[in-house]
Amino acid sequence: MRNTLTNLGVLVLIFITLTFPNTSILAAEKDEPSLTTLSSMSTPRQDFQTETIDGKIYAIGGRNGTPYLSSVEV
Repeated sequence: MRNTLTNLGVLVLIFITLTFPNTSILAAEKDEPSLTTLSSMSTPRQDFQTETIDGKIYAIGGRNGTPYLSSVEV
């Protein structure tokens, strides 16, 4: 009897997972904050570091092609 209930429970879980595959993903996406683009950076850069201080995002260093940059953008 116990094996029958266990097997039935597993089958029900498989059925629910196959019937509603994206339910957990949709629930997680509702809690995520939305992002808004405020403006583009004035200097194109790659391989840079970022830091957030007092709600501002700082783009630090990186490189633009070959030379490394010593600038910081907020």
